[in-house]
Amino acid sequence: MTEKQVKINNRNLILLSENRKRTQEEKKNDNEHIDKRQRTTQNGQEDKGTNTSLFSNKQKEMTNTSLFSNKQKEELSDMRHIETILNTKIEDMAAKTEYENHVQENRRKQLRKDRQLRNMIHDRLLN
Repeated sequence: MTEKQVKINNRNLILLSENRKRTQEEKKNDNEHIDKRQRTTQNGQEDKGTNTSLFSNKQKEMTNTSLFSNKQKEELSDMRHIETILNTKIEDMAAKTEYENHVQENRRKQLRKDRQLRNMIHDRLLN
């Protein structure tokens, strides 16, 4: 691997680990939030006894909506991360193509020189 590829791979690994840490923290926060809202016994009272009524359907929908938006945020974050990875891969492919074109051009030049030298030797042998 070239130094550039190593740097790109390291950067991708760092981004991926940061993204995983962030999503784990968000999931943990979401789970804590859900646990607080769902700590109700069968008779509708919270374990702590602070709230005596069940959550209304509207409140449950709002909770689900907020969870869904967090899910969307997580997906968007994942898509952005994937986009950065794909962009770096595209850049790598372009650099690799440019390098391969350079190598091919050098091979063509060397073949021309070899052909000229072979022709010169052939001409001198005939004379």
